[in-house]
Amino acid sequence: MGQGDVAVAIAQLTCIAAEALAVERVSVWLYHDRNDQLIEANTYVLSQRCHTAGRQLRIDDYPDYFSPQPAHQHYQVRESTEDMADSFAQRWLIPRHVGALITVPVYQQGQIAGWVWYEHIDQPRQWRDEEQTFAIAIANLITTALGHQFYQQQQGTVQQHQHRVLLLSDTLKAIGSVPSDGALLQQIAQQIASLYQALSCEIWRYRPDSSAPLQTAAAYAPTAPDSVPASTQPNFVLSPQTEPFLQAVMAASDGLTSEASLSSTPTELGQHWIVLPALYGGQPNGFVSLKFPQAERIPTEQARAHLQDFAIQIGIVLAHAQLLEQEKNQQGTLNRQHKQLQREIIERQQAEQAWQESQRFIQSILDASTNILYVNNFDTGENFYVNRCLTSVLGYDVQDLRDLGPHYLEQLSHPDDILHMRSQRVKLSHLDDGEIVESEYRFRHQHGGWRWLLCRETVFHRDSEGRPTQIFGTATDITQRKQAEVALHEVNRELHRLASIDGLTEVANRRCFDKHLNQEWENLRHSNTPLTLILCDIDY
Repeated sequence: MGQGDVAVAIAQLTCIAAEALAVERVSVWLYHDRNDQLIEANTYVLSQRCHTAGRQLRIDDYPDYFSPQPAHQHYQVRESTEDMADSFAQRWLIPRHVGALITVPVYQQGQIAGWVWYEHIDQPRQWRDEEQTFAIAIANLITTALGHQFYQQQQGTVQQHQHRVLLLSDTLKAIGSVPSDGALLQQIAQQIASLYQALSCEIWRYRPDSSAPLQTAAAYAPTAPDSVPASTQPNFVLSPQTEPFLQAVMAASDGLTSEASLSSTPTELGQHWIVLPALYGGQPNGFVSLKFPQAERIPTEQARAHLQDFAIQIGIVLAHAQLLEQEKNQQGTLNRQHKQLQREIIERQQAEQAWQESQRFIQSILDASTNILYVNNFDTGENFYVNRCLTSVLGYDVQDLRDLGPHYLEQLSHPDDILHMRSQRVKLSHLDDGEIVESEYRFRHQHGGWRWLLCRETVFHRDSEGRPTQIFGTATDITQRKQAEVALHEVNRELHRLASIDGLTEVANRRCFDKHLNQEWENLRHSNTPLTLILCDIDY
């Protein structure tokens, strides 16, 4: 129960109860969501040492037994089923050879959530008081397990609610800072599909006065390698079969699901779906459709609140796009829409506040990076931004860089690296966006000494003519690695020297002799010059 696996807990309890009470079957039955049937959560058969689950009992099939139950009902003890004349005994207990029965209710949130049945077979049985007490204790443990599960589900619902609020806040931020276009709608479609774990999310622009009233504005499928471009999606012309479906969606304020089973449903939606109207000014100017792999994945009415919020924001985005298009054709139209946009200005102000909060959050992430992150002017080298990692690596703060002024990197770098740094900057100016120039430089620490940094730079911003104006770079401290490389070079050079001399006499050995002989032979061969070799025996 502590791990939250209610199924395992119930299976263990049925097994323990069957063995302790020596009954053939102990089963747990839980009411379905609509309380119209009981679902077998687990049954343990003592003689076969096995578990079963999944059977169903319809409440309507046994009306004289499953009468409306009070919120709290005491357990029932039947020492014999011979005198039971109800349909449940005749159709369920007796065919299963049940001779004696104890039924104990289990509760959830103060209501009966199901039953625990202790079935003794073949003959009557007189239940002792301690056996009845044990049966009630097992049912109470199952009640505790269900309560723990409900608590975890509520905790998960709260976390999911918080996650949806954050996503909605991000959407508001995007609406307040970015013009309404296809990229923004594509981002919203991606957020909705990921949030509700849908197979796909499509946003449709609705213009009933157009030749193609339904036009795809954005489409995203999480399982696809890339999001599906809206330009490749079909645009539908309203037909007698499609129009009733759209009218039904417009009439459903909280959305229409596949459970409606409308005959006019477009086949493109698949088997399990939900469609919501994107309203603006009380009128639908678009639709949001989600496809799901299973009917259970479709959001319930309680879970649709944030989806409706998204639909409202999508309605605003679609309205923005339409207003921008109308501005190109008739500038005077915006004057008549002035009052209607006042509400959107307030929403943008609220989104700006949310954006500032997110900026502070992003800044804390950048400051936590173990690499130096910086943005510099391309021409002057003046620093626009640098994170706090600069202090831990080189000892300087932001004000120190401002005091150094333009070309601060060249002022801090080793004199031998300045020319290379300039040549790399020239190389960067000829590269496309996204391409990276990588180099290693030495920089002076504030307290003395040099630190090796691996710098990766790319063009961050260009002017209207495509010339780079800002660069973004990261710098990683590789001082220890460079020191290790120098030490390794010294070791290799010493090994090479030791390999060329005799360990006893410290005179050049045969390997060194062969190397120099081949070298001299090649040099003299080109000039056709004689070679004299002196062999001297010095043993005596």
